[in-house]
Amino acid sequence: MSKPKAGSPAPDTAELLDQVDEFVRRYVVLQGDHFYDAVALWVLHAHAIRAFETSPRLLIKSPEKESGKTRLEEILEALSPNPLFVMNTTIAAIFRLLAAEQITLLLDEADAIFSIKAAAQHEDLRALLNAGYRRGATVARVVGEGKKMTVKRFEVFAATALAAIGDLPDTIQSRSIIVPMRRRAPDEHVEQFRRRAVEEEAVELRQALVAWATFNIDQLTEAHPAMPEGVTDRAADCWEALLAIADLAEGDWPKRARDAAQEVVAGRVAEDTSLGVRLLVDVRAVLAGVERISSADLAGRLNALEESTWGAWHDGKGMTQRDLAARLKSYGITPSNVRLSDGSVPKGYQREQFADAFARYLRESYTSATSATDRYTGSGSKEGFVASVAHVAEEEGRDLQQGLPFGPPGTATAATAATTISGRSGRSANGWHSPDGYAEALMAEPDPEDEPGSETDQADWVDEDDLLPARVTR
Repeated sequence: MSKPKAGSPAPDTAELLDQVDEFVRRYVVLQGDHFYDAVALWVLHAHAIRAFETSPRLLIKSPEKESGKTRLEEILEALSPNPLFVMNTTIAAIFRLLAAEQITLLLDEADAIFSIKAAAQHEDLRALLNAGYRRGATVARVVGEGKKMTVKRFEVFAATALAAIGDLPDTIQSRSIIVPMRRRAPDEHVEQFRRRAVEEEAVELRQALVAWATFNIDQLTEAHPAMPEGVTDRAADCWEALLAIADLAEGDWPKRARDAAQEVVAGRVAEDTSLGVRLLVDVRAVLAGVERISSADLAGRLNALEESTWGAWHDGKGMTQRDLAARLKSYGITPSNVRLSDGSVPKGYQREQFADAFARYLRESYTSATSATDRYTGSGSKEGFVASVAHVAEEEGRDLQQGLPFGPPGTATAATAATTISGRSGRSANGWHSPDGYAEALMAEPDPEDEPGSETDQADWVDEDDLLPARVTR
């Protein structure tokens, strides 16, 4: 990166953010101002990536094609430094390009790469994407020929944006700022996108961004931005660079960026709610003001919850006591004899048994099944509820090859669950095969031989530590 000329005025950060924001708005419709702010901040972070310890993946995803994902990546290509726009690539190509220069990786149709059928062939690429979000990550490869072969470490730290239909592996999503896309409504209009004209128009703005990064790299390197409430752990890592840029911009950008962080993270939390966590959320609601409850009563109340899927199990007969015990077992919660107010002593649960699981797995944003997700949909409808088939927390470092969004029975989301991953086949969380099996698997009766913790179940998880390339500490 060239040094700025002596006496050159420092580029205005807020003005550049506003220009990038306006540029993006001309060609795509996003689901709220906070997503435009997040994209603008991400573009500036890509130019100043040398200043940061982490670089969040920008994950652009939608439930269907023709929702503007590729268009947004084309805009990023026009604005980002040294962009590499690919629909399929290899780990060797990426780390060799990174060895030559700092690139911005723009990966389109990532869902095809990480589909259940193809995922096993791209584990190295997934590991690279996971590790490459933090400075110092490397991959070790043998180079040379014959007796001259040596092991060489290649750094893989790079700003990366991915576009996908549906979900990607959770280890990628947890390192991402997720921008949900949807098809434009008839009354939502954008300018015609002509690639050559847009690229020519973007030249001046991109050059200004290069100059901005040169001026501010040292100040950004020393930045330690304060995180807003609810943005912690890996989410804080993802937003640190963006908030540092917002603080540099001053004006209304520090507040805008923190509002965006809270909104995007809250939506991600709701979208990531696993089946097990969803059960804990609903149990907590049922047990409000109740010290002890029978297994039959707890299962019945869960089945009666309007916004839940439990009542649809077993062809509408609902979750059984056995189902409930199987799901809660992985959290160390088992039924025992409980004395109720009427003097009976059935099998059941005491509220205090759930205290540890509630503290470990539930956050304040899990209080409502729809509140955070509605920020994406703009409604309080049942279609706004999203959950995942996976039922082990991301913090454990494991993930399924593919999660599947679904909605309450009878909704459009639930009815189209099988086609969300249209044309793909493979093993789901409950062991189903074929595309149609995904929808059925959501309501399937738990197999006692495939409960969390069993040998069969463990075979479905991938330990992230086994995939990460070597890391260099600086």
